[in-house]
Amino acid sequence: MTKKIFLVIIFLITLVLALYYSFKTKGDVATMVAGLWSALATVILGAIALFQSRQYKKLSDKATVDYHNLQIEIKELTNNMATAINTLQRIEKAKYFPNLELWNYKIFGINKKNCKEIVEDRNNVMQLNYINIDQDEFGKEITYFVGKYNIFAFCIKNIGEKTIMNFNCEDISIPSIIDKWHGHAIIYSSCDIKPGQFVFVFLINIPSYSSLDGKIIKMVFRMDNLISDTYICRADLLFYLDDENIPSAHINELFPESCNENRNTFDDN
Repeated sequence: MTKKIFLVIIFLITLVLALYYSFKTKGDVATMVAGLWSALATVILGAIALFQSRQYKKLSDKATVDYHNLQIEIKELTNNMATAINTLQRIEKAKYFPNLELWNYKIFGINKKNCKEIVEDRNNVMQLNYINIDQDEFGKEITYFVGKYNIFAFCIKNIGEKTIMNFNCEDISIPSIIDKWHGHAIIYSSCDIKPGQFVFVFLINIPSYSSLDGKIIKMVFRMDNLISDTYICRADLLFYLDDENIPSAHINELFPESCNENRNTFDDN
């Protein structure tokens, strides 16, 4: 504001001096006034040009800063979107991770009636492991073997959101017979386990419980999910006889893990 007042005062002084000079020299007042107006217009146009130049520079600087900030925001948004997409993909894939729960249900001796109830329950599926049985008996129903062979079974539930495909015991180690049979003549069957469904794992024709007292049967299961990922999980069955010589077994918790094709099945490292 002070600058404007100063410029007006300068202009008025200049105008007065010009008029005085014109009258003193008897010059043409009209010509002098026109010259003053021309000079004044030039000054005003120059001032306007200078003002516009300064405003343009301010706007240009602000636009540069805004553009830089926008680029930072776009980069952060892109990173956040990538993180969100990765998180959503992991959440979606987690739905396909096999989630098994070991139930406190074990069978040491079973009659045909109980076995039939298990088989006929549509909420159950069977995973059978035939150990050194006659060749013509492969593929027969579990009820066929009840009363003929020594049988042990335990129960697992699929508590995940998706079906577990091709659940299969791919390897088994039985201390009392492994040296004699060397793992041969052990035939496995696979099954699919729907969400909420139980799978009964049967070992058909295992050694007598007394011979297994204090020993561990190791089992390795392989399975697939619906997007063709393969997993394995292990189960160690520790057998023992209680004070009344009633057989029992402790089964370690099953937890699937991604399959490494190059890993030894029973490698504990």
